[in-house]
Amino acid sequence: VKAEFDKLKYALARSPEDAATKQNHKVILEKLQKMGGKVADRYNTWIQNNDKDRQVPNILAKVGGLYQDAQMPREAKATFSRLVEDFPGHPVIAQTKLRIVLANHQNKRIGDAAKAALDLDIENLPEGTQLYLVNLFLYSSVPDERQLRQEEFKMACQVLIRTCDAITKKAKDANQKHQYTFYAGRAHFLLGDKGKAGELF
Repeated sequence: VKAEFDKLKYALARSPEDAATKQNHKVILEKLQKMGGKVADRYNTWIQNNDKDRQVPNILAKVGGLYQDAQMPREAKATFSRLVEDFPGHPVIAQTKLRIVLANHQNKRIGDAAKAALDLDIENLPEGTQLYLVNLFLYSSVPDERQLRQEEFKMACQVLIRTCDAITKKAKDANQKHQYTFYAGRAHFLLGDKGKAGELF
């Protein structure tokens, strides 16, 4: 079901006005959420009955992942937040940090997403993950304060700059290096650091 949903999601992005694709996407999404919710409910029942078990943090991480895969971002964020708050420092948190970033971003909590992203070992992430982070936090202009507070925008730009720096250090293709150097320079410019932006431009 997840594979079928991903295929329809891609098709819908290419043809957003196609009525048949929209309907099929809706049907599969409902099916995915129903299945994911049922499995998550079983795990949650187990947690309630075994709240002192040492496996609870691992099960919470699994439940959060299930919700995320089922396109249920609010439930995923609530689960990951519980994991971080109830079991700070647990090793499983390091393994779920990227999912926490995505859960917050899907809930349009950009500041929380950026804060979580800054806690990642960005420099050692796979290149594909680094490129994905850039797409999450890429801004061409300063957003309206009503949409994103200045301090949150600053954190988002810091994530972007760190990620672009990591990409350019390993880039073998000159065009890719130029592209991500430009993104980093623009982020510096949007933050008001015109000197650093000038160096990169």
